[in-house]
Amino acid sequence: MENDQEDISLLIFKDIKHELTEEERARLERWKQERKERRELADEFGDKKLVYEYLQLYASFQPEQAWEKVRRFCGRRRLSPPSWLLKVAVVVLFLGIGGIYLLQQEEHTPQEAWHALNDIHPGSNQAVLILENGEKVELENIRRTTRMKADRNWEVNRTGELSYKSKDSGKPVAPGWHILRVPVGGEYKLQLADGTQVWMNSESELRYPVYFGEGERRVKLTGQAFFKVSADSSKAFVVETAPIEIRVFGTSFDVMAYEEEKFFTATLVEGKVEVQEKQDTKGGILLRPGEQVRGESGKLQVRKVDTEIYTAWIQGRFAFAGEPLEVVLRKLGRWYNVRFEISDKHIRQRKFTGSVSRYSDVSKILEMLELTTDIHFCIQDNRIVVEG
Repeated sequence: MENDQEDISLLIFKDIKHELTEEERARLERWKQERKERRELADEFGDKKLVYEYLQLYASFQPEQAWEKVRRFCGRRRLSPPSWLLKVAVVVLFLGIGGIYLLQQEEHTPQEAWHALNDIHPGSNQAVLILENGEKVELENIRRTTRMKADRNWEVNRTGELSYKSKDSGKPVAPGWHILRVPVGGEYKLQLADGTQVWMNSESELRYPVYFGEGERRVKLTGQAFFKVSADSSKAFVVETAPIEIRVFGTSFDVMAYEEEKFFTATLVEGKVEVQEKQDTKGGILLRPGEQVRGESGKLQVRKVDTEIYTAWIQGRFAFAGEPLEVVLRKLGRWYNVRFEISDKHIRQRKFTGSVSRYSDVSKILEMLELTTDIHFCIQDNRIVVEG
C-alpha cells in the first residue's frame, strides 16, 4: 500500500540520505501534502538537533523487534557505535513500528493535555533511619548532620549519604542495630562501618549493626540493594533475605528480593559470592562475574546476564530485558509511588526491552510504552489505568 506506515518511514529516511528516486519523491510529496503535520515532521527530520531530541525521548525505549528491524535494514549482524544517520533510522523505523504517532498527531488531540495536567514526578533521595531505641530520623534533604550521641557513630554528609564510623578499640561492647527504611518513591545510599557501600532502591529495608564486631559481617535485606563490599578475608560479609543468604569477602553485586515478587535474583558484577537457600543443607551455589541466580517456585537457576541491566537503577535508569508488563509496572509503581490497574489480563505477560531515565516524569515513560504497543494509559490522581 502506498501510504503504508513502514514504507513512508523508509521514504523519509531515504530522503534524509538523498537517495530518493523521482517516483519515490513524488509519493513522499503527495503524502506530505495531505496534512500539515506530516509536512512539519518530515521537515524536522532534516534538523540534526531535533533528530537527537526525538532519539532521546522515543528511541531510548525500544522493543526487541524494532532493534532487529534496524539490524536487518542496515545489513549488519551487530550495531557498532551509530552515526547520526543510523540514529535517524532508529527513530524513523521506531515511529513506523510504534504506530507512527507523530505522523498522525491530530488523531490523538483529545489526549494531548493529560500529561501536563496529571503528571507524576519521579522519586527522590529519602529514607527513615530507625535507631536502637526505636527513634525515627527522617533523612530526606538532610545534609552535613552529625548525630551527637556518646559514640558519635554516624553522620549525613553534604551529598546526603549516611555513613558510619569504625568502632574505636577498647572494651568489647555488643553492637547496636539500626534499620534504614526507604519508602515507595525513594532511593538512598549509605556506607557501613566497615566501608561497604550500599545503594538501596524504593520500598526496601536494611537492618545492620552500627559497627561490626568479631566474626561475620551480617545484614538483613528486604527489597532491592546493590552492595560494594569492603574486602576483609577474615570476616565474610553475609546478606540475609527471606529466601536466601549471600556470603562474600569483597565484591559488587545486586540483590532483588521483594516480598510481592514471585522470584528473587542475585546478580554478581565482580568478585565471588556464594548463594544458598536457607532451608538447603547441601551447600550453596558459587557465582562468577556476569552470572545471576534466579529463584522461583523453590528452584534456583544460574544464568549469564548483562549485569548493566540489573544495576542500571543505581546509575539513574530503568532497564528492562524481556520483562513482563506486570513486572515493569511494579518497578514503576515503587519509584513513582503510583498504583497501576490492568484492565485486560491478557496483556500482563507482554514483554518489554529497553532503557529510560528514572528521573523523567511518568508521562514520558508511559508515552514510550504507548508508542511501541497498542497499550494505553490513563492517569487518575495517584492511579494509572492500563488498557489493552
